Amino acid sequence: MSSSSINTCIHPDGPGTKAMIPLDASGNVSVALTAWPSSLSPVPLVVSNTGAANGALTVTLPAVAAKYHYISNILIQRVATAAVAGTALLNITTTNLPGTLQWNVGNAIAAGGTNTDVSISMPSPLKSSVLNTDTTIVCPAPGAACYWVVTVIYVAAT
Repeated sequence: MSSSSINTCIHPDGPGTKAMIPLDASGNVSVALTAWPSSLSPVPLVVSNTGAANGALTVTLPAVAAKYHYISNILIQRVATAAVAGTALLNITTTNLPGTLQWNVGNAIAAGGTNTDVSISMPSPLKSSVLNTDTTIVCPAPGAACYWVVTVIYVAAT
């Protein structure tokens, strides 16, 4: 039997991809399975919440022991079942993010409309300020007949 072996059993192009696997002189394959390396990125987590009509909405990324939140995507939308007119500003705030991150958006929206107020996709994730602490996005009451939809994609890591 040959001493050659294959060290990886998952093809880089994904599951179901066919790969040429060398056989030893006897026609056998030697496979060494390895545990998932801790240095690889953790699996992304998603928090998505929908608020009530004219209701404030707080989206919470729950604290994870000894870990920070690394946020890669934030999507904040408002949906209206009736028109909202006006020039008021809605102040969206956060906790446990650097620089007291916040956004100001106008409240006007057409009947049946959806406004994407914040849409951020970061090539390098935004790290929470303090580990083992909830991170929140707080949206104020958006106006009669409107509600918030907020989605955050993140990982919890050291």
